[in-house]
Amino acid sequence: MDGLWGVDGSVTRWMAGHRAPFPTHVADVLMYAGSPVPLLVALLVAAVLAAVRRELVRAVVAGAVAAAAADMGTEWLKPSFARPRPDAHWALVTAQGFSFPSAAAATVFAGAVAVICASRRTRSPLPRAWVVVHAVLLGVALLVGAAVIYLGVHWLSDVVAGAVEGAAIGYGVARVVTLQRAHRPG
Repeated sequence: MDGLWGVDGSVTRWMAGHRAPFPTHVADVLMYAGSPVPLLVALLVAAVLAAVRRELVRAVVAGAVAAAAADMGTEWLKPSFARPRPDAHWALVTAQGFSFPSAAAATVFAGAVAVICASRRTRSPLPRAWVVVHAVLLGVALLVGAAVIYLGVHWLSDVVAGAVEGAAIGYGVARVVTLQRAHRPG
């Protein structure tokens, strides 16, 4: 199966041909980081840190809600597409179920985009530290997407679709959260 205009197989073969022990270990960690439990723990830690800036707590809550919604959304979509994962000989880890769209990519992009969009819409300017947080969130999301391709459990098009789905959900959740705040009396 070579979706995304014939690029999927080429990218998978290139990644497989450039594997090494240390990047493989990093990819394992990143793939696990893209699963719902570590992501929600990270968002919980961020919520505690955001408590200092009370209005940023909404951004973290938006991230958690968006990540959960994206994870559920991909599980609902996968049977509709029923796309098989890359052949087992490409995989360095075991993954179950269908491949399209990538739940790991959707979950991390949803959480990242929701936090970024909701925190950018606060009333006061964000401290420079949040610019770094935004860059780290997007960087981790991109690395998780690359990791699941590198590990051979997703095609590039799975990750692109998951990222688009997650970003759309993250943006939508952030808009709802910030609109609710904007329409509160007082």
